[in-house]
Order: sequence, then structure tokens, then C-alpha cells
Amino acid sequence: PSTPKGKVSGRVVDAQGKPLSGVAVLLSGSEPATATTDATGLFSIDKVTAGSKVGLVFSLDGYAPAWASAVVPGSTGNFPLNDGQVFVGPIGLIPVNGELGFHVVGWDGALVAKPAGLLDFTPGFLDFSLGAAVGVGSITSESTGADGVLAFSRVPRLEEAARLASLGVTARYSLYLPPVFEGETMRYAGTTLSMTAEELLADPWIRTIVLDPPDAPQALAIEATNVNNLVACPSLGSGNLVPRAGPLYVVFNQRVSAGALAQIFVDVQDASKYEPAAMNAEVLSVGNQLRIVPAGAIEGFQEGLKYFLVLQTTSRDNPGAAALRTVAPFFGGSPNDPKPLGSVTVQYVDSDIPAVFNPGEPLEIVFERNIGRGESAGFSVPLYFNYDLDGSGTVGDGTGELGSDAPYCVKDAETVPPVAGAVKSGYSRWASAPTTTGIQPAGSSQVSLPALGIPNATEVKVLVALSEAHRCAGVLQTVWGENLLADVEVKLGVRTAPAP
Repeated sequence: PSTPKGKVSGRVVDAQGKPLSGVAVLLSGSEPATATTDATGLFSIDKVTAGSKVGLVFSLDGYAPAWASAVVPGSTGNFPLNDGQVFVGPIGLIPVNGELGFHVVGWDGALVAKPAGLLDFTPGFLDFSLGAAVGVGSITSESTGADGVLAFSRVPRLEEAARLASLGVTARYSLYLPPVFEGETMRYAGTTLSMTAEELLADPWIRTIVLDPPDAPQALAIEATNVNNLVACPSLGSGNLVPRAGPLYVVFNQRVSAGALAQIFVDVQDASKYEPAAMNAEVLSVGNQLRIVPAGAIEGFQEGLKYFLVLQTTSRDNPGAAALRTVAPFFGGSPNDPKPLGSVTVQYVDSDIPAVFNPGEPLEIVFERNIGRGESAGFSVPLYFNYDLDGSGTVGDGTGELGSDAPYCVKDAETVPPVAGAVKSGYSRWASAPTTTGIQPAGSSQVSLPALGIPNATEVKVLVALSEAHRCAGVLQTVWGENLLADVEVKLGVRTAPAP
């Protein structure tokens, strides 16, 4: 039988979302092909082998190139699929019709003779496939110029770059100047600057650079990153979001070696065990920047999931400086495309009499996506039972009973991978509480049950009272920074305790 074929199509636009015609599209894979966008920005490539993963490169004179990948559908269920289609984009190209200059002088006031420099601009292009714009990649330019001047051409114009902020995308210029030598003697130390387009427009003095004298080797340090936990952990989840395709970027105060090591763990936590799974990552070193993207995994960084980055690198300019090693949690997702809380499950772990929730059996709350407060002390989830827990004959007069104002505060159960330096993020998908008998005070993290347990427990309703989080550790949020104020009522679930 013949091999099923499919189609790859898509749209290419400019940064404002207007269609671009004449864009050359190169499809790479086992069967390379080309196409050109029409007046509406659309392109289509037929007869692509179904089930294959292909790469796409988009290029147009006057714009920075862009890239994407796609998988052509090859089956539906257990049945082969012919004429499967996949749509890419819209992909937004960024024009590189601008120039940017800097004045460079030494600490002694002398013009630096024909200074060399490297300018890195992010993003390199925009991905509108999720609706909101997501910046991807970068644009790199090397300087040319006369004494005391750094001149960069074929870079985005400042005014156009600043307009990306209206899309929720930060345009950043990162400049690296290497040390300046006279013969074998270092006259000026190198430097690194990282500036947004808005900062460059607002403060022209930023574009005058004064090089310091050649002091002792400077310690390698992080100057800018889209994972704030690399600098100070824990911090708010909204400052630690990395888009599905990446990149996770880190800007240092000096050039870093090409041999940087990065290891990423996916925070896989199920009901019975915690097994962080390592995922492949690709590390690109450009001047003073590292860019880390998922490799070998089509799904990329999944929205709302937690990851841990283990990063180690050394200075390229100061071999005597100590290596920098850091471990930081981050989350998959676009800052401009927040996701809702998702499903909530409340369950007990049955280890004794079936259908009876007995004292001593743990209680668990499981969220579809990570929630928390980004605090080292963790967080607690308010919980009520629509049940007479204290045996008074009335529901609502005891701690944790629906109708009272005294919830149980179930503590988070965040875990970290078994690597040196790993710390908690202050966000988790899990919370858990031990159970006992006897009267517990309001806000207790230990749930009190009747001595004989709760029969037919899976018929009991419980309320995850997110609107009352202030009665526990404080208001809870998604990792996108959305406050969780809507209560969730569910029936109590059960899972069987794992065999010892």
C-alpha cells in the first residue's frame, strides 16, 4: 500500500499581524520542499509524508528569519489517516531595517580605538499560534565603527521594537564588549549591558558606555532572565513562565563558555510516588547569553506544569572566576495566555475498610495545574466537609464542617528532585493532611474524623473554599498570577493505598 500523505499550511504576518506576501518557506525533513506566501500571508505544501516531523524556515528580505516545527497527522485512533493537515502559525516576522549606535570611552576618558561588540536582540520573531504573541529566538549583530563608536546595522528600529510591548512582549537589547588589550596588557575590562527598547528610548545616556579599569576577575553573575527563580527563589510564578517552545534565556555579566551544562527535570508527581523525569534540553551559547530550549520532545514545556533547571557554566573571559551552578524551578506557559485552574480532586487513601474513610488514612487535594503563593513557607488550602465530623448531630458547628467559618487548612505537598541545591517554588499541584480523632482548632492542618470513620465516604460532598484562603495562609493564585476566589464543590474520592 502507498504511504499516506498530508499537508502543511500556515500563515506569516508582520509584528502587527498584517499578512506578508512573498515569504520563502523551506520545509526540511525526509522530503524537502519549498513554498511562497500569497497576498494573504498563506502558504501550503502538499504530499508531505503523514506522521513525519518537519522543520520550517521563513525568510523575507528586510526581516529576521523565523522557524517552526510541525507533525503531520498520520492516524486517527488505530486507523491510518490520508490527507491529514497541520496548520503552522501565524508566525510574525520582525523587520531588521534599523541601526543602533553606542559611544565607548575608557575610565580615563579616552576614546576606545575601534571597539568590538556583539548585540543580541530578543525576540527574533513572534509566534501567534496560541492567540497571544509569544517571542521566540533572537537576532545577533556584530559591530563596525570608528574610534569610540559601536555601530550595529540590520537590527530592529528602537521605535518598532518598543511597540512590541503593546503585544505583551518585551524587546531587549543585550550588548557585550570584550576586554580591550594593548599588546599583551589589558587596558580596559569588558562589560555587558541588557536594556529594553523602552529604556533605550527613555534614557539616551545609556548609549554612552564607560569601560572600567582591568581589576581582579569579576565573579560570574546573572543579569537578566525570564526565570526569576534563578536570581531569587522562591518568587512569583508569573516571573518564571517559559513558552512551550522556549527559550529559557539567561543573560550574564560576561561571556560564558560554550560548554554550559543544563539538565531539566519534569515535575511528575502522582498519587503514590514522586519521580522527576529528566527531559532533553538544547543549550545555545551566544556571547553573554545562554538559551535553553526543549529538544527531542514535541510537546515542549507544557502549560501549567513545573520544571526544575540545573545549570552550570563558567566565564569565557575570566577563566579564574568560579563556575556558577544554580538550580531553579520554572513553569511552562506564556505570560500572555493565562490558563484556568482546571479540575480539582479531593480524595482519601484507603488502607483499611472499603467505602469507609477512617482516622489515620491521609487526605489529598489534587489540582490540574500548579497553584500557590510563591513563598518559602508554602501554602494551605481551606476545606470543609458537608458532614457532622464532631458527632454533635449538627453540620456546621465544628471545625471543618460546612456552614462554619473554621476550615481545615490542608498544607501543600510540594516536592523537589533529588539534586543538590533544589529548593521549593511555593507552588504545587498537591496538598495533603493527616487524619485523627478528637477536636481540632480552626485552621488546623490535621483533619479530625469520627472514631468509626465516615461510612459511604464517596457520597460526602466537600468544599474547596478558595474564597476563604485568607483564613489559612493567604489568597492563592495560579502560576499566571490569577487570584483563585471561586469555591469548588466535589464529592470525596478514594484511591487505594499502594502495597507496602
